[in-house]
Amino acid sequence: GEVLVARGAAEEAFLVPCDVLVEAGGPNSLAWPADELQFAVVGTAQATGLVANFQRTAGPGEELKEFSWARQFNRDMFERLKQEVHADLENIVYLRGEEAHYFVMTPRHQGLVAAGVLAEIGSPLSSADKEALHTHSRAIAAFFGLPEECGFAATPQ
Repeated sequence: GEVLVARGAAEEAFLVPCDVLVEAGGPNSLAWPADELQFAVVGTAQATGLVANFQRTAGPGEELKEFSWARQFNRDMFERLKQEVHADLENIVYLRGEEAHYFVMTPRHQGLVAAGVLAEIGSPLSSADKEALHTHSRAIAAFFGLPEECGFAATPQ
């Protein structure tokens, strides 16, 4: 079969028999140039990380189950989210901690502009309208079933 030339940090090259090479280092991987391979970015969306922490109290919100969704695996739900809440997300994760409900998401910049959080695509995140960001985050949490009674956590968890 095929072989791969491998080299450790301070070692001489050695051969490793293999049929498949799985590489996940992205454009900075050492495997690409070593084998004269090229890395091409097909396309990306401008997105940023957002974490919204909500108060956890006995009762409201306790029925909500933890989840993790990515756009490519549930396009219909993400399209409904965009239509109903004007939230354009790449993915979202919900975790229930001891003291807070956590929503971790990656909103696309064009969605943040549509929601009034950013003035335009390319606006620095430091210029985000905080009130619009709270409103937008609250609407996303409500879409996924977190009751309004669960306000924002007083301090990040």
